[in-house]
Amino acid sequence: VENGDLLLTSLVLAWSMDYTDRLIRPMRGLRMRAGIMPGSRALGGDTDVVQTEAVATLFLNPVFRLVLSLRGGVKSVDPYGDTDEAALPLRSYLGGSRDLRGFDYNSVSPLDDEGYAMGGRSAWWATAEYRVPLLRWMDLAVYYDIGDVSPDSYTYSGAGPVGNWGVGVLIQAEEFPVRFDVATPVTTIDGDRQNEEGKPRISFSAGYRF
Repeated sequence: VENGDLLLTSLVLAWSMDYTDRLIRPMRGLRMRAGIMPGSRALGGDTDVVQTEAVATLFLNPVFRLVLSLRGGVKSVDPYGDTDEAALPLRSYLGGSRDLRGFDYNSVSPLDDEGYAMGGRSAWWATAEYRVPLLRWMDLAVYYDIGDVSPDSYTYSGAGPVGNWGVGVLIQAEEFPVRFDVATPVTTIDGDRQNEEGKPRISFSAGYRF
């Protein structure tokens, strides 16, 4: 698959629910989100693909103000009709502040001959995070992330899984969360030239996370 112009026109069908005790820094409850985006030439684009994604987060409050969160998701892209292969921008990747925080952004996927991510068709990831309040406006988090990317649609076994552990600081600045993370890969894909086991990565993110 080569880079080139891409025109995707699709419908977006989405569903979400939030049964947490509060929007900001929840301590208990469940959040879920799912969506399907069918793209078609009949809608005016030039590619036929169906993209799907589902994410869920469970918050548990075992004692005092300590919070254990379990978060995971799956996503997939499936070409059909006259489209034989998903274009590079539509492929599935992992890595970055939203899933595998110890890996470079969009660097986890099947690799090309030079060891660089070329994207897959399906991906899954999961996170277990333990959050400890330090101050009224600051939390400390310890976590482990794991995930994998498959070259096929709706199959979730690739060359991984890969994983990382890390420590994060969450700052609630004027009702707007800011987060700093330091995460270190503990397992990588053989031949990966962008990520190295034991090499920490620093990341920054801002805004609310579903």
